[in-house]
Amino acid sequence: MSILYRLRLHKVLIQSLSFSFNERYLASLGGEDDKSNLIIWDVATGKALFGGPLGAKTPVVQAKFYNTADDKLLAISQNSIQIVTVEAAQKKIKTLDVSLGNMKRQFTCCEIDSADQFAYCGTKTGDFLEIHLERAIFKRVGPVKTLFSQGINTIALLPNGDIIVGAGDGKLAKVSIQSMQIKKYY
Repeated sequence: MSILYRLRLHKVLIQSLSFSFNERYLASLGGEDDKSNLIIWDVATGKALFGGPLGAKTPVVQAKFYNTADDKLLAISQNSIQIVTVEAAQKKIKTLDVSLGNMKRQFTCCEIDSADQFAYCGTKTGDFLEIHLERAIFKRVGPVKTLFSQGINTIALLPNGDIIVGAGDGKLAKVSIQSMQIKKYY
């Protein structure tokens, strides 16, 4: 194994990394010291296509490429969600804020379903929000009548559509995507 490129535009911390589904692009997200700058890298050349802040009012905690499009990402900050479109030819991005209505949450993590229809964003409150990506709106909250202690640290989607949630207190749970009810604790 050998080093192909050294990507050196971030100042201190790299908060999040995400490859596009076809490995054409790499998104790297800097930490608070870097003002949460997002950099989109061309993997073939090692050159940055775009670099700059997303305009979120609070630090961005995760950026994640869609599963079927290499020009779209979801970026979650502590209190907002943005859909980011990469315009590689113009070397710029466009952002669209997801409408959360009156829902106020601090986001910690996100996962996107395989068809890029919905995203699931974990919160410090201990629940997660389902986001309709095409419409850029909040759809529903889960799990029903339950909060995970110490918030949600990670979310994963199973092939059958169920969600695995990792909570801050060390518990794992499987949640039904249809009913938003907890099926099982691990």
